[in-house]
Amino acid sequence: MNWKYFLGCEIVGFALLVYNKWIVDNTQRVDFAERYFGPAGTYTLYKLVGIGIIFYGFYSLYNK
Repeated sequence: MNWKYFLGCEIVGFALLVYNKWIVDNTQRVDFAERYFGPAGTYTLYKLVGIGIIFYGFYSLYNK
């Protein structure tokens, strides 16, 4: 069962890393990310969330 969480997290995390410009273009910018991370902070936020989801996938795979 853990491999399903791993695979899902890897797909979602990879999609956030690769398609973050498309996501921002089709949604709106995140105000607090722009304020705290500076210009283009929304892109940084989506990349950090994607990396976090990928790490969570590895965690769920190896957690017993």
